[in-house]
Amino acid sequence: MHTSAKARLTSVAMRITGSVSGSLTLIATDIYIEAEEAANCNDMLEPYRIVRDLTGTQGTTNVPVRDKDGKVLLTDREQSARWVKHFNGVLNQPVPNELFSFDSETEFKPIEASLLDDFQISETAKAICKLKNNKAAGLDEIPAELLKQGGEPVAEVLTELFNHIWHAEEIPEEWREGIIIP
Repeated sequence: MHTSAKARLTSVAMRITGSVSGSLTLIATDIYIEAEEAANCNDMLEPYRIVRDLTGTQGTTNVPVRDKDGKVLLTDREQSARWVKHFNGVLNQPVPNELFSFDSETEFKPIEASLLDDFQISETAKAICKLKNNKAAGLDEIPAELLKQGGEPVAEVLTELFNHIWHAEEIPEEWREGIIIP
């Protein structure tokens, strides 16, 4: 191979290597930002998923299941039957006879509302990000994940609602209701 052809080939190879290296850096930066944003919104499942995808490791699927006496269940059929029994006992609870009443709580003196500014959209968005995922929804049946996916429009609407309630100094009756399962 001639010296000039070899020099050109080396030059092209270096440009390709630099281009690939730069692309990998951009991809790694994007992945880092994605993981950091998820962690800032209390979504810790996403960073772990990213690490699993990058490392190629999978979670263990062969965790021993024990019966109530501590005996290890070996077959899939025994394990499935144990899970059915467990969740039937945990989830099939009777419906509560009465809901908790906030009216019986001690009244507090009102806060001087004129001293406080309106809620800001950024404050509402930050509070939404701090909601925990994979938790049961309230009586409104709106899970935290749905609020988080709504982004800025949801934060704007909720901020407007909160400010209206704040200025009216009246909490909606529905917000006083809740289900308490002993």
